[in-house]
Amino acid sequence: MKKISSIVALAFAASVLPALAQDTPLPAPACPPEQMEKGHRGPGGPMRDIMESLTPAERKQLIEARKKAKDDPAVVEARGKAEAAHKAVMDANKAAMLKADPTIGPVLDKIEAAMKAKKEEWKNRQEHRQPKRQP
Repeated sequence: MKKISSIVALAFAASVLPALAQDTPLPAPACPPEQMEKGHRGPGGPMRDIMESLTPAERKQLIEARKKAKDDPAVVEARGKAEAAHKAVMDANKAAMLKADPTIGPVLDKIEAAMKAKKEEWKNRQEHRQPKRQP
């Protein structure tokens, strides 16, 4: 999931760069800034309506099942394959962008650095919220 957000961020950056080059206005964000500051990706956040449609017992059941499933060997293996595939897509996309415009390297580096900082910020926030997992 972490890797998917990187793809989305890079794709977003790639879609915004032509607009910046042409001095055209950027599209409005999908949700109000106050929601974006809280980490929402859109009005109400992803899957909010679906989760709210569940009973408290169903939500608890889903959360418990997810906790158990995330350490299942098949899930761990599939997650590793997904992360490797994501990295391959990101590398291919970067190479294609550099081929299309060799001068874009510094812009891509700037975006990657910002994404790494954001990832570290998110990681630190998560560590403060949740107790550390026992091995």
